[in-house]
Amino acid sequence: THHTTAAFSGNGWTEALGNYRNPFAPFGRTICLLDQAYFMSLFFFVSAYFTPSSLARKGRTEFVKDRCRRLGLPMLFYFYILGPLADFICRFTQKKAFSYMPDPGPAWFLLWLLMLSTIYAMADDALDETARPRPGWGRLMAFGLLASPLQLGLMFLCAGSFLFMPMSFGSLPYDLAFFAGGLVAKKNGWLKDLPATYGPPVASVAAAAILSACAFVAVYMAQWKLTAADEFVPPRGDDHLSNDDDDAAAVQAARWQNLMVFGILAVFCGAYSMVVSVAWLQAGAKWLDKPWPRLGAAAYAAYVIHPVFLNSWILLWVVVLRSCDACGAAPRWREEQAVSTTRLSNGYVWLGWAFTLAATQATVWPCAHLLTRVPAFKGILV
Repeated sequence: THHTTAAFSGNGWTEALGNYRNPFAPFGRTICLLDQAYFMSLFFFVSAYFTPSSLARKGRTEFVKDRCRRLGLPMLFYFYILGPLADFICRFTQKKAFSYMPDPGPAWFLLWLLMLSTIYAMADDALDETARPRPGWGRLMAFGLLASPLQLGLMFLCAGSFLFMPMSFGSLPYDLAFFAGGLVAKKNGWLKDLPATYGPPVASVAAAAILSACAFVAVYMAQWKLTAADEFVPPRGDDHLSNDDDDAAAVQAARWQNLMVFGILAVFCGAYSMVVSVAWLQAGAKWLDKPWPRLGAAAYAAYVIHPVFLNSWILLWVVVLRSCDACGAAPRWREEQAVSTTRLSNGYVWLGWAFTLAATQATVWPCAHLLTRVPAFKGILV
């Protein structure tokens, strides 16, 4: 869902449509921004939560072998096969020449989990086993706010990614902290009786919902009203990626204006990630220790294979647009562009997003389930 929304928001996926000022672009970018603020960090937390018990059960050697098999093999398969295949589909959609290149894609997450879990296994004996109390709201919010300037700096310094990890809101410092938090949470029983520290689950979920709604309105309006500069706000023009105004002074003013809003968003997202993560944990903590082998395996397989399906359905939608006169101008990409600024007739961005999202979900999950039934994948996906 996140990547499909990014693909029709004009930015944030390997190929994208609708990178111009239209109602869906700020809607989709706002959804993706709020998602990005917390959801990968929460994945790191949940993954780390199961790591200490797995290490204790298997021992260091078997644990590392298991991590290499379950994380390393899918990561390499995506890097050398599925990633280039997804890229080939992109190039075919855009009518560009294809050149084979390994591509980590979303499998960067597997690489980082492999690195962090291996480091933990090697250092576990030397770690301080002192009991650590569960952090309250004050400590969580303090971390979220104080880490935001570091996150903002990394986003500018790393120019897109660091060791394949995309640099965005809620990435490196939050991912590392949440992974460490998951380890400590498991060892100290932090997920037991969460209401004693954070209040009733319904209050946390309600606070997260209200904050999300207010943030959505504010970020949507900011992206709709601000003058385009660089990539934060979609441009108003057609079939180009230049700024709204060629006047250098106006462009510079817009850039500073967007940078200020960007900084405010970074601080907000730091606090937002704490509130929403606690809400999700409050709502689902009782399920974390339940055995979900089939659902977990299907979700893992779906994560690995979904880019190929997503790009294939985008290709089909572009073919439909190119063959339909009523759809307006056919999407086109310049050689140096990964996003299309071609204006489409009203509604076709929304319709394309809905079609691609439904088609991808309807095909990825059954295929992921079938993969988990293949004996060769036993011990890898299952």
